Amino acid sequence: MKLSAEDHIRELSGEVEALFGASAVELWRKPLRRAFQAPVAEAMARVALGIRQGGDEPQVCGDGHGGEYMLVGRPAGREEPGGVVLFVYRLSGDAEWWEHDAAAARPDGQADRDGFLDEAALTLKDGDGSVTMFSVHGGLDAEADGRMSRVVEDHARRSGARRTARLDNALYGILHGRDADAEKMLHEISGAALDAGLVKDRDVFSAEQIEADGADLAADAVRATLSHGARGLRGRIASGFRRFGLGRRYDEARSETAALANAVRQAIKAGTMAVETRPILSLKRQAVAIRQVRAHPLVDGRPVDSDVLLTLGGDNALARELELAVIGQALAQHRDWKLWRGVSLRVMASVRAETLREPDMQMAIGRLIGRAEVSPGRLILRPEAPLGGTLAGKGDVFLDSPSAHAWRISVPDFYAFLKGEVALDSAGLAPSEPSAYIEVAADRLKGLIGQKDGRFLVRTLLKTWRDQGTEIIATSVDHHDQFAMLEDLEVRYAKGARIGDWTSN
Repeated sequence: MKLSAEDHIRELSGEVEALFGASAVELWRKPLRRAFQAPVAEAMARVALGIRQGGDEPQVCGDGHGGEYMLVGRPAGREEPGGVVLFVYRLSGDAEWWEHDAAAARPDGQADRDGFLDEAALTLKDGDGSVTMFSVHGGLDAEADGRMSRVVEDHARRSGARRTARLDNALYGILHGRDADAEKMLHEISGAALDAGLVKDRDVFSAEQIEADGADLAADAVRATLSHGARGLRGRIASGFRRFGLGRRYDEARSETAALANAVRQAIKAGTMAVETRPILSLKRQAVAIRQVRAHPLVDGRPVDSDVLLTLGGDNALARELELAVIGQALAQHRDWKLWRGVSLRVMASVRAETLREPDMQMAIGRLIGRAEVSPGRLILRPEAPLGGTLAGKGDVFLDSPSAHAWRISVPDFYAFLKGEVALDSAGLAPSEPSAYIEVAADRLKGLIGQKDGRFLVRTLLKTWRDQGTEIIATSVDHHDQFAMLEDLEVRYAKGARIGDWTSN
C-alpha cells in the first residue's frame, strides 16, 4: 500500500519525537507538511522506511562545530541516486553555524561540488540557548528544492529563526568563479550594509576578503546582516532598523552619530540624561557593531518619556567611551530600579572574543563574584537576579554569559572601575567579604579551558581572584580527568558541601 504524505510525516515524526520530544515534532512538522509533495514525499518515505529496514539506526554522529549532531535516518541504499538524508542537529549554547561533509548522491548520481550539499535548513533557538536544526539534503529536483526553501524561508521569517541555507555554498561558489547569482546577492548585501553604516568597506564581502578570512567567517558576516531584518536589500535594511524602534532617525543617525554621541555624553556628565543601550547588529570578526541607545531625559532624577534614539557604528574610541559612560551612568544613577517606571533596564555590550584576551577585560571579569562561567560572547548587565530572584533589589548587577550563569558585583564598585577611580592593579574591587568564595563547577571550568586561549584566561582569572584573597572552590567533581585538571590549576574542590551563600550541586 502506497503511503500518503501524512503517513510519511507520521513515520518520521515518531523517530524525531523519540529523540527530542513532542515539541520538536511540532516545530518540525508544520513548516514541512506543505513541502511533502512528490518527489519530496517519495524521498522522505525512503528515509522513514530506511530507519526500520536495514538503514542506520538513530545515533550521535559527533560533537564538532559547537555541539552534538544526530543522524535521524537515511535510505538503506545510500548509493541510490536521488537519496535524501535528514539530519537533526542539537547544538549547545551560542553555536551559530556548522558544516559537514556527509555524503549523499545527486539525481545525476554525482556527488555535490566540493563535497557541499544543496540544502534547505531551518534552525530553531530554544529558551535555554541550544539550537535545533532540521536539514534535508540532496536528491531534490530544482522545483522541489525551491519549494522546500520557500517553506523554510517563510517559517524563518515568521518565527525569527535564521535562514542558514545556501550561504556557504554561495560563498564557495564565488571563490571558484562558478556562481554569478551569488556574487550579485553579496554585492547587494554589501551595498546595503555600506549604506547603513554597518561596514566601512564593501570589500568585507569581496572574493579576496572571503579567501583571506575563509568562507565560513565571511558567512558569519552575511548571516548577521540577514538575520537582523536587513535581508540583503537596501530598502529592507531601513525597515529592519525601524523594527528595532529607530524609525525616522535611521537616516539621520548615520551622519550624526558623532554629534549625537557627544551630546548624550555631555548630558550624562551633567546628570540630565539616563540611557539604555542594546546591540542590534554585530558582524563578527569585522569589529563592526551597531547599538541602539535609548536616552531618557531626567527630571528631578526621574526618567521621562524617551525621545532620543541613535546608533553607534564601529569599534572606535568614541563608541567605546560612550558605551562605558552609558553603562556607568545606568548603574550609578538607577540603584532603585523602580525609577524606570516599568521599563526593563538592560545595558548590553557586545564583547568580542578578542576583547576577552585584553588584560583590562580579564581583570574586570576577575572581579565579578558569584556562580561563575566565563564564555566569550554577550554580557548583559541587568538588575534582576537569575537565581530565583533572591538577590533582586540589593544593588547587584549580573553579567550573564549566553548560558545564563552569572557573576555578581556591587554597583558602586563596578561604576568606580568604569570611571577609572580604581586602578586596575589595585585591590580596590576586592569582594566585600575578604574570605568570600567563588564556586565554579568543574565541568564548566574544563569546558572553558577547551576554548581558544582558555587555559590562559582561566589562569588569569584564578590569579586575579586569589590576589584579592578570594578562595576558589570547584564543585560537582565527578570524573578522574577533572581531578587532574584541578590539581594542575591548584584549585580546591568540594562535593556536596555548602559553601558561602551557594549550595553546590
